[in-house]
Amino acid sequence: MSELSRVLLNNTGAFGAQQGENLSTEYQLGQVNAWIAANVLNGTVDTFIAQMIINAGTGHYGAQARRNMDIHDFNRAIDKHFASFKTLTAASVNYIFDDIILAVMPTLGLPEEKAAGKMNHIGAIDWVYLHAGAQIAREMHLGEERLPKQSLFALGLALEAMLLSDTVSPALIHYFIRPACIYFLVNTPVDGKLINDKYAMDDPDVKRRAVEQFFDDSRLLKEGNNPFHQFSQAMRGYRTRTQLAEDIIRTRCATDAAGHYAVDVESYKNNHDGYSCKINNPAAKPGIELLPDVNDEFRKQNQHIVDSFRSVDYLALAEAFASLSPADTQLLENSTVKKVNAFFSAYDQYRGVPGAHTIPLATYTIPLSATVVVFSTTGADEGIFALDRRDTRYGIKRIDRDPHHYYALLDDITPRKDKDYVLKIIAGASQAEILKQAGQQLDCLIINLSRLAQENLRQQLDNLGYEATTREKVLEGLTSLVPLHDCISGIIAGSREAVIPCIFDVFSLIPLLGKGGSLVSRMALKGGMGTAGAVRASLGSYAARASLTKALSAGARHFVRHGMVPAAGELNQKALISLAVDLARFADPAMVEVMIHTGAAVNRRLFAALKNIAGFLPGIAPILPKIASIEQAAAVAVKPVAYKTARLKGTDRYIPIIPLDGDTYRSKTVYVRVDPRTGSPSGIKYRLTRKNELVRVPKQAAVKLRNILQEGLSGKGSGKAARVWNSQPSYDDLVLMPLPQYPNPQYLQIESYGSREAEAILFPEHRIPLQQTPLDREGYIKAFDALPNNQKLAMRVWSLIEGDKTRYHDRTKNLAQIGLTPINAEINLHLYRNHPISYWDHSEKMVFMGLLGAMDSPLPRQTGDYLRVAEYRAHQHMPWTDSLGPGDIVTNFPALMSVSSKDTYARLFSEQTAEEAEQNQVQALIYYKIKDGAHCLPLPYPIASTIITEHEYLYAPRSFFRVESVSSAILTGGEMYPSKRVAVILREFNQPVTVAKNLFTGETINFDLPGAP
Repeated sequence: MSELSRVLLNNTGAFGAQQGENLSTEYQLGQVNAWIAANVLNGTVDTFIAQMIINAGTGHYGAQARRNMDIHDFNRAIDKHFASFKTLTAASVNYIFDDIILAVMPTLGLPEEKAAGKMNHIGAIDWVYLHAGAQIAREMHLGEERLPKQSLFALGLALEAMLLSDTVSPALIHYFIRPACIYFLVNTPVDGKLINDKYAMDDPDVKRRAVEQFFDDSRLLKEGNNPFHQFSQAMRGYRTRTQLAEDIIRTRCATDAAGHYAVDVESYKNNHDGYSCKINNPAAKPGIELLPDVNDEFRKQNQHIVDSFRSVDYLALAEAFASLSPADTQLLENSTVKKVNAFFSAYDQYRGVPGAHTIPLATYTIPLSATVVVFSTTGADEGIFALDRRDTRYGIKRIDRDPHHYYALLDDITPRKDKDYVLKIIAGASQAEILKQAGQQLDCLIINLSRLAQENLRQQLDNLGYEATTREKVLEGLTSLVPLHDCISGIIAGSREAVIPCIFDVFSLIPLLGKGGSLVSRMALKGGMGTAGAVRASLGSYAARASLTKALSAGARHFVRHGMVPAAGELNQKALISLAVDLARFADPAMVEVMIHTGAAVNRRLFAALKNIAGFLPGIAPILPKIASIEQAAAVAVKPVAYKTARLKGTDRYIPIIPLDGDTYRSKTVYVRVDPRTGSPSGIKYRLTRKNELVRVPKQAAVKLRNILQEGLSGKGSGKAARVWNSQPSYDDLVLMPLPQYPNPQYLQIESYGSREAEAILFPEHRIPLQQTPLDREGYIKAFDALPNNQKLAMRVWSLIEGDKTRYHDRTKNLAQIGLTPINAEINLHLYRNHPISYWDHSEKMVFMGLLGAMDSPLPRQTGDYLRVAEYRAHQHMPWTDSLGPGDIVTNFPALMSVSSKDTYARLFSEQTAEEAEQNQVQALIYYKIKDGAHCLPLPYPIASTIITEHEYLYAPRSFFRVESVSSAILTGGEMYPSKRVAVILREFNQPVTVAKNLFTGETINFDLPGAP
């Protein structure tokens, strides 16, 4: 196969065409399969599928035939095509179908399920979700052919929810591109005609339109099956009688030459009988139209709102009743249930007082909230229950005759404080309204409770609509009367997204919809919502999305605990579609592969997100154990692949690359795309510019270049590195991380060793909380003022910056004003290079000796967490990707080391480094967090320092720390400079040390040898 793939790549200039350019078996197989498809399927699998669909619609029935083509019909068409090749063996046909066609169209290999309905029809909306779920399942080796179609469909819905809530990389919209294009091909005419060009979907503009069309149509379908949306739409459309009259006249009547209507709105509204007007229709012959009764139109509108509300109310009531205990449920089913009148009254205080009967009832009576309904069972075993619709989620509670249970049902809390108010309950009276008879199902009770609410809502709509008020005032007035009123404010504002949080709370009932014959399922059908499956799919996708958004709202550190990316705000659907089309435009297909197939990172993210939303999409349940086993297998430490990232010229996309040995192009190293999962190179050959841009090597030159892999990780330090990686718990994640200094989010590969604690300090842009014990400032000033002058001067010179004019606490001038300059860098340079102290300038020597003296002084210290940031220049070796790891004892020896008690300097340093991207001199930033630090010397403002933002502390040269956690972030997409960050958690180590490693260079230092430091 290697020889065949090399022949196929010949004259392409791609890596693998020359001897010694070894490709992975997976990549070779892809090349060979593409060659087979070109010869047997007359092109790619995509064009073959498109031609099959086009052929289905060329007959008399046209579009209808395309829409009715199910999976069985499609497979028969494929069999017919194979039959035209007389030389193909059965084994060859099976290979082409199983390994080439099903790799692109996995739904063709799923077993037939008649109950799957529209999922079986190629190009239907439900089929698109089925395809997306099946494609993911196939690539994750979940055995899609053995999973129920409902599970794969739910997986597709879950992926959409994850994409729209920023839970996974937006690049995963890739799974929707192909099925969305097939949906477009099957359903959508272009310029009035169905598409008959099998190559049309290769056009990025058509592809964009196809993806847009699918998501728009899918949204409309879900909204049609979403009772909450239907209710909100009905409420949005509410019009007062005056507004209805204006609408009728405006749409039906013509104006005179002066622009006036012949019919007066007020007269027509209040006495419509016999009103007519000239028809407002230029295309029709002049005529007269009798106007409808405004009152009838108003009643029809209100009835439509009430009908829409009934569907929502049935579901919410069913969910509330489903939460009752089995004992209470049985009591309600076995008993006759009547409406109860309950209130608090102080009338007993007036009893016997002359004229008490003339006191208005409202003076001494406090009713329960208007949205609370109380009902009770009759007979010896009385049970009194309250239905409370005031919250977004309905509540039913057994309250019996305990007054304390009724206090929570009041809007006026006076009875809580005033004991003159006594609970009065009128229950079981003969004239009380019966809500259900003994032996009837709870369905009957729900229907009657909802009927009471519907009547109340209709009455309020009618009353308010007759008043001289605006539509907005009417809707605002209804918020205290209409159940789910907490959501109505969003409806009034006309915000589509405002209903999402409501759906999350109200429709947590979705799991129950999956149970055939359940109370909620029965009420969904009785509410006129169609099949429970349609409601579940619609509400489930909304609720899953809201659930993910809610779970991710904790911010940038949430992924550390849950393996999920932090929410950066919901992705705009247009941005997702734009990305999908951008993926299709890439000249290097291998680039798309690396963005999509992220191995363990995507598996972990999918598993975490699916667990979060499994309750809303019950079909997910069979998939979870399979993904869990993959996720656990992925937790085994593997040797990381060393690579860097660079930007494709003309785009804002970054890809992982590795350099190649062998021939160069114009004396420049040749690079190729690498798969971070496996280290396998493939694809187009590039050269790298000074701006870190990848420019394609011209084909005529690339075909002559012979390149092989560099030594890579097996070089310096690999043995030590392998021991570090393999001996520590390791974690691997792909995350989306928005950083404020860049316009677009960054895609980063996060690797952690020891624990994931260090991940929390990789991005100081999102703040790093640090805490220390308070500094005894009075004691510090007293001790500082008592220091010898050389020690005070040394501390102030160390923290000096040029041009500063700020005075110290003792009102002395800033040292910069008397001509002194910073020398801290020079001192540490001497220490690193082990220069004899006689080599130092006198001022450097004096400052260093003064600092050592101050370190041993009685100046107060603080205990807590401290932060340090540094950079690795392009020529410097990073031990944290080589030989340093958790458990090591490290030291800052031989230099002094500054740290900060705040993250301000780390944020500023990170942002300033990003501005130096053009120079391309920095390979990585490193952040150290020191826990339980107690021995660093404070340099507080304005005593020892005049820099208020640095919060600087200083460690002596021989300070030691134990490494607890190491994390690295490597850019895989987007923009970040430098493209790598390292974070290290250290803890002060105060025991005797004989050997330690320098925490920046990794150099091993022996402290117990003769002449040791």
